[in-house]
Amino acid sequence: MKKFVFLYTFYLAIAFFLIDYEPMRKLLHIESFYNDLIASISAWFISLLHIPVTAHRDTLQLPHANMIIKFGCNGLEAVLIYLAGVLAYPATWRQKLLYGLLGTIVLEIINILRIALLAWVIEHYPKQFDLMHNYITQSIMIVLAFLVFLLYLQRVSGAK
Repeated sequence: MKKFVFLYTFYLAIAFFLIDYEPMRKLLHIESFYNDLIASISAWFISLLHIPVTAHRDTLQLPHANMIIKFGCNGLEAVLIYLAGVLAYPATWRQKLLYGLLGTIVLEIINILRIALLAWVIEHYPKQFDLMHNYITQSIMIVLAFLVFLLYLQRVSGAK
């Protein structure tokens, strides 16, 4: 257990250093590419809700507001929290790669649905947007990252 906690903290520190430390963020350009990609995919999902939307780089232009996809809104935090756990937990590298990729895809799909929900809220219930954005959907993403990690533990623990 001590080894897991150490490795989890270590991997999480590395991940957040690479994307949250300003000089590294500028050097790697991960966040800007990632945000633009999430905005583009989210625009497609939002259009399914019959809300006119265009994506321009990291910005979703809606009829009544613009939504900017930033770190914390792009799902990367939840993915990094999940991946740090996957890497830290003892399993084969094949399992880590497979479930790391699957979990990332699941979490990003959930995040894109979250962004679409927030677009719907800002268009129909704008006074509720801050509550939904800052508290409800952020908390849900972290809880879902934990649940996806628990599913990973169940799969790799049962495979031994």
